[in-house]
Amino acid sequence: MKIQHVAKFTVERLIQYAISQSDNVACDVLLRAMGGPQVISKYFTDLGFKDIQIEVTERQMQSEWILMQRNWITANTSSAILSKFHDRQTTPLSEQTYTFFWQTMKETTTGDKRLKALLPQGTVVAHKTGTSDITGRGLIPATNDVGVIYLPDGSPVVISVLVADSKENEETNERIIAEIARAVYDHYAR
Repeated sequence: MKIQHVAKFTVERLIQYAISQSDNVACDVLLRAMGGPQVISKYFTDLGFKDIQIEVTERQMQSEWILMQRNWITANTSSAILSKFHDRQTTPLSEQTYTFFWQTMKETTTGDKRLKALLPQGTVVAHKTGTSDITGRGLIPATNDVGVIYLPDGSPVVISVLVADSKENEETNERIIAEIARAVYDHYAR
């Protein structure tokens, strides 16, 4: 006899899981509820962002790692999207959604050794990580962290660091992200 467990979650809770905990199941549930990956991809291209493509779910990527190449974004486009959604003059988000989204990004529990690792203690970072498994060829296709670093005066600095097809280990990839974040912080905090 097969026992099925059914759980009910609000969309808000699923978004929190997908963003702040990088929960792939929550991500796929949200993708399905919104009409699939292509609908999300079209949303961003309709906003004018060209260097982004979302075609497959997390589950599909985990079943066959080569499929992850069908989902991609450039660091410039990632930063442009973050900038648009963070700027209160250009964001397509309502005030309530804006507050919820950016608070959820600030509550991210993954990636402590990435953007936040080398920043001064107490620096606020609103971010989203992304990580892939090692391929059969010994590459790590994705070790990512994108978001907003808040300077001591509260000014936001948008940053997207995407380490792709690395032959290094995860620790080295995370250190690369951390060092870039610190250099950016030091440049803008002067």
